[in-house]
Amino acid sequence: MYNFIYDINKNLKMETYNQLSKEFDKKVKELQSKCPHKKTYWAEHYWALAHSSGYKVRVCNRCRKILEEKPTEEEREKAQEEWFKKQERFDKKADKEVHEAKELNKKAREVVKRAKKLFLT
Repeated sequence: MYNFIYDINKNLKMETYNQLSKEFDKKVKELQSKCPHKKTYWAEHYWALAHSSGYKVRVCNRCRKILEEKPTEEEREKAQEEWFKKQERFDKKADKEVHEAKELNKKAREVVKRAKKLFLT
C-alpha cells in the first residue's frame, strides 16, 4: 500500500501556484471567447468586500464574463447632482462677469458723456 502511494506521488508533477493560475486564466479566456452569452443577469459590482463601485454589471451566467456596465441609480443621481452644482457655480461666475461688464459699460458711457461735454462746450 505504501509503495503504491509513494509511486503515485513520485510520478505526479508538482506545479506551482503561478503555473496553475496561468493555466486557469487561459482556460477561462477560452471559455469566454467561445461562450454565446445567452443567459445573463445584472449584479452590483464591488471592488472589495462591502465596497460598491457604484456600477451594475451584466454578467454571463455560464462563463461569468462582464458584458456591460452602467452606473447604479444612486451613482447616476450623485453624478447629476455634481453636474448641477458645477453648472450652478458656472452660472454664478457668468452672472458676476455679466454684472461687471454692465458696470464697466455704464462707466464707459459716463466717460463718453463727460468727454462730449468737455469737447462740445
